[in-house]
Amino acid sequence: MQATKTVILAIMLGASAAVQLPGQPPAAQLPDAPLKMHEWDMPYYPTQLLMEGVVRGEIRIAIEVDATGRLTDTLVLDYSNVALVRPALEAVRKWTFDPAVVNGEARSTTRGVLFDFRPDGPVVVESPNSSGSGPYLVRINNFGRGELEYQVSELRDLDRIPNPVRIVKPSVSLRADKASAPVRITVDFYIDEKGRVRMPSVGRDQDNPLGWASVRAVAQWEFAPPTVNGAPVTAHATQDFVFKP
Repeated sequence: MQATKTVILAIMLGASAAVQLPGQPPAAQLPDAPLKMHEWDMPYYPTQLLMEGVVRGEIRIAIEVDATGRLTDTLVLDYSNVALVRPALEAVRKWTFDPAVVNGEARSTTRGVLFDFRPDGPVVVESPNSSGSGPYLVRINNFGRGELEYQVSELRDLDRIPNPVRIVKPSVSLRADKASAPVRITVDFYIDEKGRVRMPSVGRDQDNPLGWASVRAVAQWEFAPPTVNGAPVTAHATQDFVFKP
C-alpha cells in the first residue's frame, strides 16, 4: 500500500509508507471494549474561590492510558480559573483503569475529561469517544472562549506554523492493504511548549489498522516549539494521511 499525505501542518512526506512483511496475525484473546475507569477520586473545590464568591468553574483535561491500564500522560486543555488545575490533576492521577481493547488487542487510549464544578459538588463528564473525538470540544455550561482563563492555542493563533524537526512515516503491514479506494485518516494531537506531540488520536478510525499505524507514527514526531507573541504555548493540530491502494 502506498500513501500520499494531505498535510494540515504544511509538511510534505515521501510518497511511500514503510511496509513490513506480513506475518501470522495473533489470535484475538480479548473481547473489544472501551477504556474503563473503575476507581476515581473527585477533586475538591478550592476554598479560595469560595471566599472570592466564585461558585462555578470548569476544567478540561486530556488523559492517556497505556495498554496495561496505566495513566501515562495528562494535559490541561482549558480552565475557567487556574485554581482548579491542582485539585483536578491530583484527582485524575489517582484514577485506575482497564485498558481499551480493539480487534482483540489492548491499546493505549486518549480521552478528554471535563470537570464541571457546581455549588452542589463537581461533576465529571467524559468525551463520548474513548479514543478522542477531535480536540475534545465538550461543553455542558456557558463557559465560552472569552470566559476561559486559559485555553490551548489553535494553529491560526500562532506566530507561525511549527516546523517539524522529526517525522516518522506510518508503518503499514501488507495485511492492512484491503481497501479498494483511497483511505483518509486524520490524526488529532497537541504540540506542547517543548515541541513534543501529546495525545494523538483518530476518533472513529481507532479500529482501523491504518488509523493505529498513523497514531503510532505521529506520536514520534517532534516540532519547533509553537509560540504566541514569542512565548511558547501548547497548540492543537491535525494531520491527514491519505492511503492509496
